[in-house]
Amino acid sequence: VDAVQRALGDEEAALSWFWLSDELLLVLVFTRELSHTFTIELSAQQHSQFERWIVSMSTMAAGISSAIASELEDLVDTLAPTFLPTNIREFVQGKSRLILSPHRALHLLPFHAMRIADNVDKPWLIQHAAVRYVPNLASLLLEWNGNRTGPVLAIGINDFGDTGFPPLENAKLE
Repeated sequence: VDAVQRALGDEEAALSWFWLSDELLLVLVFTRELSHTFTIELSAQQHSQFERWIVSMSTMAAGISSAIASELEDLVDTLAPTFLPTNIREFVQGKSRLILSPHRALHLLPFHAMRIADNVDKPWLIQHAAVRYVPNLASLLLEWNGNRTGPVLAIGINDFGDTGFPPLENAKLE
């Protein structure tokens, strides 16, 4: 825990989810100053919704219709309060960089695309903080010589030129 905390910058928080059973998650949340553990117990309905997401992601064909894209967006909105509940969001509130380390099939969840606020101007996690995914917290302990300050390079494609993929209307704005 100490080593992970020392690896974080003042503006960073790290979150790591671990399945303890099919319905129970342990979430470790670190800032440079504090660490805390949370447990998330999934109801049968929440577990079913998560399984629906996993099946959708693992069986999705090369093409995706607008209807399916809309359904998946709704499903992410439904899952957000389960995997990023209020107590976890409050713990990392104010951090401008989040490091996420999901466990097993949670890697398929787009945490950055989860709505975390009722604020219509900035409802998604990615609008509140820069998000980085890591395979595990131990990867934070590896020496890194990159630059942690400055602008972020992001590329968004709104039209794939393929009728199987609907245009992403807000890609340029995002």
